[in-house]
Amino acid sequence: MADHSRDPCPYVILNEAGAGFVTGAIGGGIWHGIKGARHAPKVIVIFCHLVPENKRLDQGSRLEGAAYALKARSPAVAGNFAAWTGLLSAFNCAITGYRQKNDIWNGVFSGAGTGGCLSARGWTP
Repeated sequence: MADHSRDPCPYVILNEAGAGFVTGAIGGGIWHGIKGARHAPKVIVIFCHLVPENKRLDQGSRLEGAAYALKARSPAVAGNFAAWTGLLSAFNCAITGYRQKNDIWNGVFSGAGTGGCLSARGWTP
């Protein structure tokens, strides 16, 4: 985390949520791209009995499977990371404002509050 001791809290929260979104998009893109490429079939032939054998086209590949998985799951991972980091930063700003000091316990309490909120909602990252 960057040092935001002089920035107002709304800017810090938005900055951290944006950084979390970018981190989730990059990490989720890499993860789900590799996962989609590994789990995609090499060749998918649809309606093969309707197309003559010499005119059949391969309708799928590892690259297409990777692109499909990346488009399907990477935005969800990015949104989850943005929500998590935004909530963590909001708790950190609130605790820093309440305690009027910036030490390691702010991070501990904000992490506990974030984990409690996400668990109470039934969603753990």
